[in-house]
Amino acid sequence: MAGSADIGVKIGLDGEREFRQAIEQINNGLKVNAAAMALVTAKYADNSDSIEGLTAKGKALDAQIEAQNQKIAKLQEALANATTNFKETDNRTLKWQQSLKLAEAELIGLQRELQKNTESIKNAEINIGQYEAAIEKINSGLKLTASELALVTAKFSDNSQSVKALSEKGKALESQITGQSQKIEQMRQALEKTSASFGETDSRTNEWKRSLNIAEAELIEMKKELENNSQALKKAQSDMEKYGLREDEVAKQTKGIGTTINDLAGKLGINLPSGAEMAISALDNTKASTAALVGVMAMLITGMA
Repeated sequence: MAGSADIGVKIGLDGEREFRQAIEQINNGLKVNAAAMALVTAKYADNSDSIEGLTAKGKALDAQIEAQNQKIAKLQEALANATTNFKETDNRTLKWQQSLKLAEAELIGLQRELQKNTESIKNAEINIGQYEAAIEKINSGLKLTASELALVTAKFSDNSQSVKALSEKGKALESQITGQSQKIEQMRQALEKTSASFGETDSRTNEWKRSLNIAEAELIEMKKELENNSQALKKAQSDMEKYGLREDEVAKQTKGIGTTINDLAGKLGINLPSGAEMAISALDNTKASTAALVGVMAMLITGMA
């Protein structure tokens, strides 16, 4: 019986050495993983909350958890071996139990840290998604404004240079510019967030840069169109006052001098001689540009009557 006990102890001791060697190798691997984690922490010290930094940290944690699971599995084998060969109350068995509990506690800590890291990545992605949702809402408003501008263009196709047409067009353009400016502001914030989260050269960052450039170019064109419209509106308002036009009438100077004189003669109730009417109509190749010119022509008409 004593010989059998000695053999059991010897087998147990041999197993102890094998388990200790295996666990030492795993611990060496864990040290390498810890060094990798330290490198990630140092590399992303200035933007540890970025998606790029969090993703790198997540990979390092995955490696640590995998190695820790291997360690726990080996400790469980070592504990079973000690229990079989040295009894449950033996100091060697108790030491394996203690090592196992410590390793399991460390695993729980790593798993919690990984879960927290994963949630941080999701939150960062959600924040960027919020910008996309805001921009989509603004785009919807811009489509509505574009349709309103198209309606104004169609509605005043025959008198697009009238005060009323230009006024309504100006309002639609101002609404477009307001919406486009809001869109650009959201894009700038999204670009800043994406650049911080994924890096300056990431494809998602470059896509925001491209979209922002296009939006800013569109805004420049909108402002140019509004400026041109404002200048045309001032001229139309001046002409309306000069010629007594309604706000939906186009300025008289868009007509030739001959047509202007003939129209004025008709309003005055003057019947021009056929020869005079033909001669006056021939002046249509010249544009009437001032109220003074129209006044002179009116005097001419009066003289002919």
